[in-house]
Amino acid sequence: MMRVQRPLQRRYRRGYAANLIVLAVTIPSAAFFSTAYRRVLASPGSLRAFQQSSLGSLTTVQRNPQISLREGKRSVSSERSNLACGADVSAKEAGSGAKAAGGGPWGRVRIVNTFRELPRDPEDSNQRRQVEAAYSDVEPTPVKDPKLILHSSDLLCDLGLTESDAEDPEFTKVLAGNAAIPDSISWSMCYGGHQFGTWAGQLGDGRAIVLGEIETTSGDHYELQLKGAGPTPYSRRADGRAVLRSSIREFLCSEYMHHIGVPTTRALSLIGTGEPVARDFYYNGNVRLEPGAVVCRVAPSFLRFGSFQLPFSRGMPELTEDLIEYNIEHDFPHISSIPKQDQRILAWFGEVVNNTAALCAKWQSVGFVHGVLNTDNMSPLGITIDYGPYGFLEGFDPNYTPNLSDQSLRYTYKNQPYICKWNLYALSGAVDSILSFQSEPNSLSEEISGVLEKYDDIFLEKFHNLFGEKLGLRNLHAMASEETKFQPPLLTSLFDLLSREKVDFSLFFRRLPYLDPSKSYESFSDIPGELKAVIHGDSGEKAPEEVSENLEDWYAWFQAYLKEVREQEGEKGVLEGYRSWRDRMFAVNPRIVLRNYYAQEAISLAESGDFTTLNRLYEAVQKPFALSEAEIALVEKEIEGTKEFVSTRLDEYDRPAPLWAQTQPGIAQLS
Repeated sequence: MMRVQRPLQRRYRRGYAANLIVLAVTIPSAAFFSTAYRRVLASPGSLRAFQQSSLGSLTTVQRNPQISLREGKRSVSSERSNLACGADVSAKEAGSGAKAAGGGPWGRVRIVNTFRELPRDPEDSNQRRQVEAAYSDVEPTPVKDPKLILHSSDLLCDLGLTESDAEDPEFTKVLAGNAAIPDSISWSMCYGGHQFGTWAGQLGDGRAIVLGEIETTSGDHYELQLKGAGPTPYSRRADGRAVLRSSIREFLCSEYMHHIGVPTTRALSLIGTGEPVARDFYYNGNVRLEPGAVVCRVAPSFLRFGSFQLPFSRGMPELTEDLIEYNIEHDFPHISSIPKQDQRILAWFGEVVNNTAALCAKWQSVGFVHGVLNTDNMSPLGITIDYGPYGFLEGFDPNYTPNLSDQSLRYTYKNQPYICKWNLYALSGAVDSILSFQSEPNSLSEEISGVLEKYDDIFLEKFHNLFGEKLGLRNLHAMASEETKFQPPLLTSLFDLLSREKVDFSLFFRRLPYLDPSKSYESFSDIPGELKAVIHGDSGEKAPEEVSENLEDWYAWFQAYLKEVREQEGEKGVLEGYRSWRDRMFAVNPRIVLRNYYAQEAISLAESGDFTTLNRLYEAVQKPFALSEAEIALVEKEIEGTKEFVSTRLDEYDRPAPLWAQTQPGIAQLS
């Protein structure tokens, strides 16, 4: 990587404390937001969207998805090919750490080690310390008895590996941290971050170690990172290990998000270590031993907002610049040819703003709540990273947070778009510090501020377009105006109704195609039973009188909605029985949702050595759009829209959790 020389803004070199002041003044309060965006935040539940961001060559995750409804899988077409075969390297001891793998699957992969272009920690010892570099060389700590529990077959293919490779003992050894990939150098990243709005200083990969960087023959680049592979210089007082419980959740959600089309890190493998790990789940002094595990995460890059923030806070603009230029060269090649560095970095920041807005819109559209949206948990690539106490909406509650520690409700569902912009402001100070644009002391340049202010419009447009897809409407964004407070009235009224009754978010949209736009429904009682059941509560735990006071409002909404559908689909819709309208909606509204309740069922059994339910759940999350028999018949016009819902394959995972589980600590909320 070539460094481009340019004058530094010396005012950012006054030390740690001064830089924190700059960080503080560049992060806005809620009042700083545009009137349009504040109105969005004020409306009940009006915060979601779902659309593929234009990542292009930025990342190979989720490019050009095509839905196969009967199989329920989102197939990804790309130019990816198998890995170039690498020369075998003889194994050798690496001190007390991992040993290099000899032949087997890992002897064929192409290792590139591009991160070596960045400043390395000169200290070789694995001791907790402050590090003023981009990363530290670290070797995984071997485990006692590694056993492969789960692996991703389609990710194997993306990496140029096969199912037979997964059966090779070397596959498990490497992904457990007991052996190394030939020619690779393992390392952990140094970064900082704002945690719950407070600058936390150095954080870093406390239990994550990158095994190596793989490049495919088509040029796609992947980092393989082990989570739970042992202590690093950034572990602080922790042991660097992970438990089976959290590793299962990370594996399942990474793959589920991929299959529903949300950009994300992937999970290649889940391996039991055969070693117990001590954890205090509720942080109340009750420590217990849990089974240990290691999950292999895969992404084009694991750089975070905090990677750029930390050197800025320390008055190290050269390192901030190096990291940004590295990110541009390897992950944003389409802007790397911009000759002027200021314009190149400004374009990079514009990409980060766009990616962040697009990702957050997708989270909102599928009801995903991250739970820990600290700046060290956000990627400039616009991919979801670090699955901790996450959750998916059950009954629609804009104030839902899955994080037991989030007592201030900072990271609730409705706050996620605001927090994402907050985090961009936290990052912007670091970016502005290496640019030569003129600005007042302790403030952002007009150029950086202008890029930031595009976030609102980007988010809202993607938000509306994606909810338009969920509703089967192509023109939803056009319905928003200043008169309607920048929200389509149809969407605002729907969120209000969903919120009033805590209607199951995912099931409602999945059941909307049971409506027949060719019919005239005379009253709410004529609405298809499958849809009414969602409003009343599929489990039968809601009494009819709990929703009776809103039936007229629901009926009015259905009438307004069907009017829009009929006008949009026109004569073609009538002639084809609204088949394409239903197909579009089934293709974007998942039937299978990774609810915490189902994950916890699988975890409880897995902790006792029974992986049957886990395997079944993993099968389900790979087919989130699979049609039930009733849906197939509905699409093929073989049944009336009011026919009783037919139970079929995977049906155990398309139901809401019991009401008691939707508020139960340890299920609905985690630490």
